[in-house]
Amino acid sequence: MAHRGLNLGFPLRTLVFPWTDAPQLATLPDLGPVLRDCLVSRRWNATYLSHCLYSCLPVPRSSSKVPPPEPRSCALLLNVLLATLLGLYPSCVKKPPFQVRTQLFARVHALLTAPSDAQQAFALKFKVLLVFSLAEYACRLLPALFPGEHESICSAQAVSAYFQQGPALFDAFRQDCVDGGDEPWPKLAAAAQESHDRLSRTYRSKCRLPQQQRRPQPAEVSPALLAASLASPRLVTYPFHRASPSALRDEYSVLLGSRDLAEVSTMHSLVKTAELPESVRVLQASRLPSRLSSARIG
Repeated sequence: MAHRGLNLGFPLRTLVFPWTDAPQLATLPDLGPVLRDCLVSRRWNATYLSHCLYSCLPVPRSSSKVPPPEPRSCALLLNVLLATLLGLYPSCVKKPPFQVRTQLFARVHALLTAPSDAQQAFALKFKVLLVFSLAEYACRLLPALFPGEHESICSAQAVSAYFQQGPALFDAFRQDCVDGGDEPWPKLAAAAQESHDRLSRTYRSKCRLPQQQRRPQPAEVSPALLAASLASPRLVTYPFHRASPSALRDEYSVLLGSRDLAEVSTMHSLVKTAELPESVRVLQASRLPSRLSSARIG
């Protein structure tokens, strides 16, 4: 009997991914740990992903060595690129038609399943396109999902316009530059470069991060200084101390009776305290009597 192809009679437009597998906001990578590591320790060249984040965020620019793109960075960056090309963010206004989205998905999926050397070559050649996609990730998700990181950036410099004006540029990029889904990567990269330069001009001259406080290394901390730091009360700081850090050192010198122990002020400045949430405080208070009772019984 001759073999006949199976014909289910379904139109092709119904052969789509199930919701759990379809590209969407819920399947985007969580870049929060990388972002926080970069903002706190300023290790912008730890990975290729952190370097690209450094290139897109509204922070001051400085010369740094570009690390080679490793497989993990390539995979995360390609997924973020897919989000920009398809318009996966809920606040996106302009999204390509379904046929164009399938074409774009197939191209990015081919990169995600390509050998690592092919991914690295793409990441180096079209870095500007990846940085542009990360900029949309930052503009749309930081204010909504990372309020602490967003507030830390905006409180350090006047760059709120970056997050306000960015989304319109990304929508314009999809509307003007993505037509059939088969646009050459160099063409998309050139358009991304132009759009990102326009966005960068709104904040580049305003980027001023506060001077990073010098932290004493373990080898620099003597036993006497450590003992004094543990024994000394913590002096309350006021706004004038931030304007004149030497004033706080002088106060600690007077309190401890020695100029050699002035570095206690630096040690104490590294300690941050905050009140516990009310729910946690109530839970701890409810457990305290039972523990004390069991300790007395024991």
